[in-house]
Amino acid sequence: MFGNLAQKRALSLILSALRWVLWVAVSVNIFFEIAELYLKINIDDLASSVIFFLLANLQLRVSRSLRKSDEEMSERFFIISMFMICAALIELADLGIDPILAFLANGENRYFYLFMSMTDLLFGVTSALCAGYSMDQFFVLTRRKTRDLLGLRSENYISPLRTSGVAGAQDNKNRG
Repeated sequence: MFGNLAQKRALSLILSALRWVLWVAVSVNIFFEIAELYLKINIDDLASSVIFFLLANLQLRVSRSLRKSDEEMSERFFIISMFMICAALIELADLGIDPILAFLANGENRYFYLFMSMTDLLFGVTSALCAGYSMDQFFVLTRRKTRDLLGLRSENYISPLRTSGVAGAQDNKNRG
């Protein structure tokens, strides 16, 4: 049981750290979307779309593998994969706006250019938030499923960040 508990704590800590890193990456992506608006350049739309489709594929495969053993968890993974697919499709639409912006940049339709620029920004931010939410929930569900697979119940689980008080006493009891 101690080996499983150590594995669980390590994985839980890693997944928690990845959740923080994920939201930092989403913030950086939103910063780049804003930079695209002011610098009038395209930075990462196609790459983001491909990455989002690959991550959605991973999430769908996890959902499919859980279909027979854990229907509820399978449905949750499927739903979060739909958010990732939406993010990928929004990035593709965002990619389609870029040539329009390039055409309008030197034209006389300043207001239409501004409208399309704001639409491009809105698409980029929405895509980043959908992908961020999807991956965040993927980490949460993965941590929950890992806990279940290791045979640890939630009432016996001690957070790696919480080591004092009742949890620490319970941890010592489980080890002994």
